[in-house]
Amino acid sequence: MCLSRYKVAAGVAVSNMDRARAFYEGKFGLLVGVDSCDDLRYQCAEGTVFHAYLSPLRTASLKKSFPPQPTLHECQRARLSE
Repeated sequence: MCLSRYKVAAGVAVSNMDRARAFYEGKFGLLVGVDSCDDLRYQCAEGTVFHAYLSPLRTASLKKSFPPQPTLHECQRARLSE
């Protein structure tokens, strides 16, 4: 089977969503299709998707040093008030 014949989606776990967003949007010019605070999905050609999500393992180790991330509900409420 030759993978190059098929549409694929890529995903990457990140430790910092703000830095990831700045990188993928700034360096690659990707436009966000879905943004749910800890999950970014960028629409690409022919219906393909690039997915960046907050790493649960990295998040668990950072909880000792940083305050918890806002919940999805809190994030949506904050965006609505902007």
